This record gives sequence, C-alpha cells and structure tokens, in this order.
Amino acid sequence: MKTMRILLLSCIFSILIFPAASFAKKLPPDARQALFKTQVLLKEKKPVEAARIIDQYLETTNENAPAEAYILLGAARHQAGDTERTLRAFLQGHERYPQNEHLCLNSAVVLYEQEQYSKAGKLFEKAFILTAPPKPELLYQAGAAYYTGGNYKKAAQVMNKLFSMSVEHKKEWTRLAIHSFIEAGLLERAQTVLMTLLEKRPNDAAYWELLAKVHMDREQYAQAAGALGISYRLKNASTAEMKRLANLYIYVDSPLKAANALQQAYGTNRTPEQASQIASLYASAGRIDKALETLNKTPNDSTKLLLEKAKILYMARRFDEASKVLSTSLKLSPGNAEAHFYNALCAWEQKHWKTAKQEFNCIVKNKDFQNHASNALAALEDLENAKL
Repeated sequence: MKTMRILLLSCIFSILIFPAASFAKKLPPDARQALFKTQVLLKEKKPVEAARIIDQYLETTNENAPAEAYILLGAARHQAGDTERTLRAFLQGHERYPQNEHLCLNSAVVLYEQEQYSKAGKLFEKAFILTAPPKPELLYQAGAAYYTGGNYKKAAQVMNKLFSMSVEHKKEWTRLAIHSFIEAGLLERAQTVLMTLLEKRPNDAAYWELLAKVHMDREQYAQAAGALGISYRLKNASTAEMKRLANLYIYVDSPLKAANALQQAYGTNRTPEQASQIASLYASAGRIDKALETLNKTPNDSTKLLLEKAKILYMARRFDEASKVLSTSLKLSPGNAEAHFYNALCAWEQKHWKTAKQEFNCIVKNKDFQNHASNALAALEDLENAKL
C-alpha cells in the first residue's frame, strides 16, 4: 500500500509543478485562472478551499473543462483525506478524457487504496499503454492489483507480458510473477523463469527458495529439498528454516542430510531431546559412530538419553555395550519398561537366556510389551523343555 501512495502523490505532483505560463498556452481563460488559484492554495496546504475553487469553476463554466481541472480537483480531495471524492473526481475526469494517462493512473491508485483491485488492475494496464515511453512498473502494479484481488490468472498474464519485455527485472517483479504463475497453476512456466534467472544469478538465495516452492507444488520433493538446501547455504538461515529443511530431508529419506541440518539448527547447546533426534537420524543413515558422538557430547545422563544410546548400539549389533548402557539406565529408572525390553533383546541375541527371561518377566504385564514378552517367554519355556 505504501508504494501505491507514493505513486499517487508523484503523479499529482507532476501536474502541480507545471508553471502558470504552460497553462496560458493551452487552457481557456476561466480554467487558467481557476487552476492557478487552486495550485496556490494546494501549495499553502489549503485543500478544502482549493477544491471549492475547482468545484465552482466546473459548475459555472461554459468552457470545455480541461483534464487538468479534474486532476487538481482530485489532488485537492486527496490532500484533504477524502478518498471517496478523490476517486469520483479522477473517474469523472477519466470518463471525459479516457486517453489522459494521469487521470487513468491516479484513478487506478485510488481504486487500489479502496480495495477495488480488479478495476485498479485494468486501469494500471491502460496507463501502461497510454504512457510514452511505456513504464514496465505499471504492469507490475497491474499484476499486484490482480494478485491481491485473487485474480491469479490475470496476474499471471500481466506478469508474463512484463517478463517478455527486454528490461531488467526487479526482484519484487520476479517474486510476484512466480507466485502468480504458481497460483494460476502455471508451475512449469514458473520453473522455467526461475531456472533462466538462476543461470544469471546462481547465488541468489531468494530465487532458490522460490524454486523450492515450485518443486514442492509439483510434488518434486527431492528437488525441492535440494533447492532449499542451496538457498539456506547462501544465507544465514534461521533455526526454524533449518528444521523445515530437516523435515523435508526426512520425508525424502535422506537422514544424513536431515541430521546435518538439525546440527546447524540446534547448534552446540542442544537439549537431550534434540541430541536424541539428531543421533537417531545418524543411526538411520548408518553413521553409528557419529550418532554416539552426538550423544556423548551432550552433558546429560538422563534415562532417555541413555536409552537412545542403547538403541543405537543395539541396531549396530554391539549388544554387550548396549547392555552396559541399559544397566546404567535401569539404575536411574528401575521401572522403565522400554529399557527392560531392550535389555532382554540384547540378552537374547547373546543367548543369555536366564537374563532374557528375567527382563521379559519384568514387562510381561506392560500393555506396550505384553505380546512380545509373552511370546518370548513361551519360546524360552519351549527351549528349556527341549533340554530336559
């Protein structure tokens, strides 16, 4: 909205600075006198009096009132803060002088301010045609109006026209174009534009992030993760952004990249829960030593952290080490059913049947492990009977 207001004021000001001599060459006598007085009053910040002068002129004159009268009337209403009557003045003038670029453009700006986005977009497009030489930023304003109003198809059409012009494309233009293409369902077009831009500006993090969005919308999740990773490497990504990237890596089954992303997200002062998450991902990627290193660097001997370490050792078939860690964990929390379960599994793998039986008996009534424990105890009983 701020950009629009600046544009409006600049358009009005371009009329206000015309010297009186320029009026004398093309305006009828009554108009020349009324407009001169209006200019003086506007410069003195007296918009109500200025508007009254123009209103009286338009009501009483037998002359063909010039476009400048409506422009200055709109300027006076705008300076007075009367948006509704500002729009009425500009639209009346535009109806009488449809080829006047200033009336067209000012009408578009005030329509935008009043959230009449579709009408504003049409007049911004028309202002682009009327302005010589054409100003590509007017197409951007048209696209912005259509997009804000939810007419993504029309916004995409306008931005496509803008991108066909041989001018340097500003970053905000690119962003609007890409989002317009995406919302209009023109995902291939969005990707093509971005790839072209990235050939010229490969270190632009914002373009890589937009490309990631396009890939996401096309359900190309691996490519999205790659583009987002490049974007975040090029900028100082936030913790939330790196967690988002990690989640995407997890989704595409890249646990090692996910773990590295979370390492960056959480930094060195990680909580036990965060360390466990990272370690689990390293273990899933087969990086057992890295997983254990992550846990060992976390200054906390909580049951949860010890249990995570034991699980990783169990996955690596390092059963003796896992059992030692589980023993320490169970001293801290004797009733931890999950620790008993993994201790039983380690004993089973090492054929320490007595220990396995003891551990399974500890959890046979626990609803989370009851079935597994019951089956294991039955198998152990069969084994004992077979020995008899």
